[in-house]
Amino acid sequence: MHKTIHFESSFDASRLFHYICLNLSSYNVVKCDGRNGCLSRMMREMDTDGKQREIFHLVDFFYASHKNNLIAFSFAVYFFFIPHAHIIFAFEFFVLCRTEGESMDSFIHNGSSPYIQTISEKIMWVAETSMKDIIRSAAVNLRRDCLWEGFSHSNQSKCLIPIDSLHEMCQMSHTLSISGLSPQLSELLFDRMDKLEILWSNVLLAMKRDPVFSLSASFDDRVYLFYFKQEDLFLMIELNSSKGVEEIQILTRENPSENKLFTNSCNSIIDVITNWILHWLWNSL
Repeated sequence: MHKTIHFESSFDASRLFHYICLNLSSYNVVKCDGRNGCLSRMMREMDTDGKQREIFHLVDFFYASHKNNLIAFSFAVYFFFIPHAHIIFAFEFFVLCRTEGESMDSFIHNGSSPYIQTISEKIMWVAETSMKDIIRSAAVNLRRDCLWEGFSHSNQSKCLIPIDSLHEMCQMSHTLSISGLSPQLSELLFDRMDKLEILWSNVLLAMKRDPVFSLSASFDDRVYLFYFKQEDLFLMIELNSSKGVEEIQILTRENPSENKLFTNSCNSIIDVITNWILHWLWNSL
């Protein structure tokens, strides 16, 4: 089965395809290499005509999702995709099925729906949905990475991306609250009773001026971002209407649960922030 999948994005299919190729494990896709479950292997087992050989020659450019392989009604299903040759915002999408005596035209119930559909329609719908999910995810991640790179290549005197884009980057990033990482720092920052009488706006402005925090920005007069180049992470501190600390989070590109080095990087940032604030408080006495 073959279909053209159109999509809307600020990136064309070639750009998204290249990004997916650089991050294969993030999307559970693998490059076809002629082994079981890949297009080239299947093509060898078919009676090839000119058209099929033409597709076979494109095998090095095809990628297949293994995680989303379906085993339904004795059908092993694989899907493959490549940027469309003539439409810049579209992918060519192929679905191959290995049958074991079942008919693709057989009808099945679609979950709780009162309607029925053929097995081929069901297979195509599931495969196409998985493909669209990959496209959407890649588009969001590529956009976030472009904004991330734009900020990280700025200098302290001038941010290279506008404020609304900074806000967009923060929304697209994975976050982890400091509260669950460092109770001691949380107690210092979230001084609800104002025992320390710290004017946090002054603390954050002093942090922005300090070379230790070589790259920083703020927006909405209450959100402050500090970039840590070695860890490639952001620290985001948000103030409330009373100018106290409302929230402090670490922003990362990847899901923290999928990165074993993330904890060490977070601890490094927490140590820097804690020591800097304590030093500032001591000098302010």
